[in-house]
Amino acid sequence: MFDELKDYLISIVFTIIGASISGLYIYFKNRRQWFLRESYQIIHASLNTIISKSTAGEDQPFLTLDTIFEEPAEKIIPNPYAVKLIQSAASKTTPEDPFIYIKNEDDRWLVLNQLRLAIAETNHPGTWQKAMGREIEQKAFWISLTYERTENIRQRKFRIMVISEEILRNPGVFTQQIHFEVPWHQDRLIVLRKMQEEVNKFYAENQSHDKDMTKHCMLMRING
Repeated sequence: MFDELKDYLISIVFTIIGASISGLYIYFKNRRQWFLRESYQIIHASLNTIISKSTAGEDQPFLTLDTIFEEPAEKIIPNPYAVKLIQSAASKTTPEDPFIYIKNEDDRWLVLNQLRLAIAETNHPGTWQKAMGREIEQKAFWISLTYERTENIRQRKFRIMVISEEILRNPGVFTQQIHFEVPWHQDRLIVLRKMQEEVNKFYAENQSHDKDMTKHCMLMRING
């Protein structure tokens, strides 16, 4: 009887110790991420557009970033294994190469398609107008998932970069002097230029247009 009670008490003690260690590990991990301003649990989506603004009496091209959504990763990609895939890939990004790369093509398509669907869900009015036979405009966009590590970045998190195909297919758009609404947005040009290079290569090699994905990017169409 005494031995059974002893074993029971020992098991309780080890359970408490294990839970305490686990709790401390999570606390210090979260504190470290907060201190470093990084998160592997958040996905931020933004629409990147080049617009013309008047500055000192002259029209100048500005890069604007408009938030589409910011949500927990598990909400946008509702599968723990897929979330682990992008978190693992995020640990391998660099300032020069911020793209999330998933080697397995089927897994990559499934992840990017989840992102595409999440963005498409923000555009219900255009979808219903199309279903009702009303005149709509359809526009092609490209998306990519990044985890940026540049010095100017204010917070590290997953970012879905969304930009129109029209902009990416314009060969001179990023050779001109681009202005920014805030200074740290200049780092986005690293991503956008790489997206442009990849998309142009995609169309050069895929004349049949039977694919919708590159190494890092995916095509999507929005009804407006």
